[in-house]
Amino acid sequence: MIKKVFVLFLFCIIAFAISPGLYAQEKPSVALDYKNYLVVKGGVFYPEGDLSDLNTGFNGEIAYGYRFHTNGALELSSGYFGASNTFRESVLYFPISLKESVYAIPLTLAIKGIVPIDKQFELYGMAGGGAYFVNGKGTFSDNATVWGGFLGAGATYNITPQVFVGLEGKYLWTDSATLRGNIAGVPLNADFKIEGIIATANLGFRF
Repeated sequence: MIKKVFVLFLFCIIAFAISPGLYAQEKPSVALDYKNYLVVKGGVFYPEGDLSDLNTGFNGEIAYGYRFHTNGALELSSGYFGASNTFRESVLYFPISLKESVYAIPLTLAIKGIVPIDKQFELYGMAGGGAYFVNGKGTFSDNATVWGGFLGAGATYNITPQVFVGLEGKYLWTDSATLRGNIAGVPLNADFKIEGIIATANLGFRF
């Protein structure tokens, strides 16, 4: 249910952000004098789907953006996000605790549709994707590379023409990753797709 509501919300925001931006006249914004920006994003990763048994984890990103139009920008991003949980199992009638962790390092490109509201506020929708370098810790201490995509939306507030803060939400999904491991010498495979909600608070600098 959370997934459906969140994805529907993102589609609505993206449609709102992109559609008017293609045809509307330019609105005043202190951000328009600077085409390049760097933004640091920190927040949480809420796993869903195959990883729904894991706890909410950390997400951190750094992105470089180029604003090619009043209503559009390209954003190249990388960072780290992951989740973990401790499971209690029985092996040969002996109880054991297994801490399983999955984390990924993304390298993605996104396009943003931006709507300046006034000199301080902007709304945007975004869509993007790229490569995700997936790693496991615990039973499945292995790695794999998969492709994935995301939809997102957010808002920014311009503190000065060069400094801004904001909030952002994205829904992420990837192809299936396979990690290999073993329990008590028995080889096992874990096949899963990374899917979930990423929510961040952002701090950016234009130049």
